[in-house]
Amino acid sequence: MSNDRFELPLSINNQKFYLNPDEIARRKEMLEKFIVGMYYMNSPKFAHKVLFTHELQANNTIEGYKDDVGTIYNAVFHNLNISDPRRRLRILNLYRAYIYILKGKPINRETLKELYTILSEGLLDSYQSDNMGEYYRNDEVVIDLKGKLTLSETELQDAVDALRKGVGDYETQYKDRYKDVFVGAEVAKIEGYMNELLNFMDDNSTFNTGAKTDAFVKSQILHFFFVYIHPYFDLNGRTARTVSMWYLLRNRAYPFIIFNRAINLNQKKYYESIRDVRVYHNMTAFLVYMMDNTLIELEKEHLMELISYHSHGDLTSLDYQNLHYILSMKGQKTYIDFCNYYNRYNERRSMSEIFDMMLTPLLDKGVIIEGGATGKNKEFSNFSDGRNHTFSLNEDFFNPDDPKIQHLVLK
Repeated sequence: MSNDRFELPLSINNQKFYLNPDEIARRKEMLEKFIVGMYYMNSPKFAHKVLFTHELQANNTIEGYKDDVGTIYNAVFHNLNISDPRRRLRILNLYRAYIYILKGKPINRETLKELYTILSEGLLDSYQSDNMGEYYRNDEVVIDLKGKLTLSETELQDAVDALRKGVGDYETQYKDRYKDVFVGAEVAKIEGYMNELLNFMDDNSTFNTGAKTDAFVKSQILHFFFVYIHPYFDLNGRTARTVSMWYLLRNRAYPFIIFNRAINLNQKKYYESIRDVRVYHNMTAFLVYMMDNTLIELEKEHLMELISYHSHGDLTSLDYQNLHYILSMKGQKTYIDFCNYYNRYNERRSMSEIFDMMLTPLLDKGVIIEGGATGKNKEFSNFSDGRNHTFSLNEDFFNPDDPKIQHLVLK
């Protein structure tokens, strides 16, 4: 008989949260089956590789900062100036935060404070700085999942008052306006909620973390509740995701470090699943979203490793980024398709610049193969022969029937 409800030992405002254990068990089985034999993923070396390139990029991009890995690398290691100094500071702070979580320290309120100090250095305004308590914020905060709400001080208080009344109870005039807006935990309750969350993290009696997949599930429960409580004025999402990676590192669940990449390519669903858990208190959809999309990212990572091994030259971090974009594209691929896809996740560049910087190295290394010109041979001066072309992955570098690849569209 199906067991369709497991109540978590965590609550907000006396409301318990639950999940469907059968749904989670099915996803765990798929993830466990995939990581069998993936020795290079199950290592600290793998964690270092992805943390300081793709995960750093993805964690920032989720917050709306579109820097490709080349820009990030140059900002960190070559002191590259970026026109917006706060944008550069967000890159450097996150890089330093990743160094911090790799030190293996236990996760508690003191080390959380140290982590948040690193992430927030130079980024809080005077009001936020002045109203930070010893560990957490000392005033209300409104959470705008879509990042489009601007409120005056009076409107902020109206939003807090309305949202405090609970979903479905506040006045009709607020329902549409605040559909994707929530209020953080009451200041007086933050400490208690965070202590409960930290206790849950350390207690394996009701939620085993003996397997890497168990640690992954638990890391995402921590992720959600951290965002729900919103213990700080700003950078809560980034801190929550970094703490989740910290937890994975401490539990040696290295393959699942890549979960930020999964969020980055489907942010709309990410925010919708957070909203739905807040409303209905069922964690299942959020966890399924994280597990399903992370499995897809693991398949991409496996394929990129194979392609890198067989390519005609070492792949750079920028090559990996662009190969990852190609693996994320659906259906037939053309140069223009790639340029448009690249510009969706990065600061805009011209087609000729993208072709020269991003695609030409992959063509030269044999990773991708140019196909026929598209349409009626329409001219595009951006490309090598003045025409847009299809392109495909070089199947000499991998087995297209690899049983590990179940969810990618390669053609």
